[in-house]
Amino acid sequence: MSDCRYLLLHCVDHRIQEPIHDWLVAEHHTGDTDIISIVGSCLHREEALENIRFAVKAHHISHVVLTQHLDCGAYGGHTAFDSPAEERETLICDMAELKEELLASVSGIEVLTLLLKDSADGWQIEPIASPTVEP
Repeated sequence: MSDCRYLLLHCVDHRIQEPIHDWLVAEHHTGDTDIISIVGSCLHREEALENIRFAVKAHHISHVVLTQHLDCGAYGGHTAFDSPAEERETLICDMAELKEELLASVSGIEVLTLLLKDSADGWQIEPIASPTVEP
């Protein structure tokens, strides 16, 4: 099998495909990125971990990009939360938990986290500097 430096995990939602592709192009990661699509992305940690661990081992991945997006149907969309802040915090927390488990179980990788936000101008990608898991 061939080597690949990057892996990107995202939700299956069709609305985020174009902004993710545009980000990959802008970051010069096309042709060097394994892509995993799972309903809810970081929501289903065991499934995500299994897929990521396999790709890291098979393709010698060194950088993992975890993404979450607002208005995710797997979470119930915007209306499943009491506020936009609660929705954002939940998605970031789930991403942080997956990042923590990934770093604890796979050595030699870097993990980047991104939040996709829907707006009147379309989808925007926000890097999440250092998500943390609250005790």
